[in-house]
Amino acid sequence: MAKKNVFISMGNPYTESQGKFLDALIDLLRACDIEPRAINKTDYSTGSPLKDISRIMRECQGAIIVACERTYFDSGLEKRRSPQEKPLASVRYTTPWSQIESSMAFALGMPIIVIMENGLREEGLLEEKYDWYIERLDISGDAFLQKDVRSRIMAWCRRVQTETPAREQRGHITAEMTIFELGQMLTIKTAIGLVVALFAIFVFGVLIGRSSFGDFILALMGKL
Repeated sequence: MAKKNVFISMGNPYTESQGKFLDALIDLLRACDIEPRAINKTDYSTGSPLKDISRIMRECQGAIIVACERTYFDSGLEKRRSPQEKPLASVRYTTPWSQIESSMAFALGMPIIVIMENGLREEGLLEEKYDWYIERLDISGDAFLQKDVRSRIMAWCRRVQTETPAREQRGHITAEMTIFELGQMLTIKTAIGLVVALFAIFVFGVLIGRSSFGDFILALMGKL
C-alpha cells in the first residue's frame, strides 16, 4: 500500500528552534509511516507558489498547520479611531500563509490538525470554533518528547491512514445516492454533454416514429 502524504503548512523557519521543530515533526510523521510534504523542505516551488501548493496538496491526504511566530508588536491599537478601539501589548502573529493553506486544505476536505505556538494570537481559521483540534505547545526540537503531544499527533496520523478525504469520495457512485447528490458530481462540461446526449436520443426517437424502440424512448423521456 502506498504511503499517505501529509502537507505541512509552516513558514520558512528563521530561528534555530523553528528549524529543529520542523525536523522533529518530519521525523515523527515518517515514524508513523506518513510521507511529509513541506514547501522548501521536501518540495520546492518552481513557479507560482499558490499553484505549486495546490498541486502538492492534491497529492496529500491530510494537512498539519504549524502556526508559529512571524511578527511581533510591542504595542499597538486594534480598530483604531473607532468606538471599539483597544490597546494591544506584546502581540504575536503567525504568517498569513497559515490562513491561506488551512483554507485550501479545508476546501479539499482533508483531515486537519493545527499546531499553535503558545502565546500566539488566535484568529481566523486558527481558533477553537472549527472542526479540527488545536495543539498548543512551545516550538522547539523537544516538543514531541512530551508523551501526550506525541500520542495525539500519532493518533491523528492513524486517522489519515484510514480515512478517505471528502474529495476522493465525490467520484464514487453508490446505490444510495440521490439525484441531487449525483447532480453535484457533474462538472459543467459533463452536464452539457449529458443534455446533448439526451436531446440526441429524443430526436432519434421522434425520427423512428411509432416503432417499439421509438415509443420506448419517448416514454422514457416523458418520465425524466
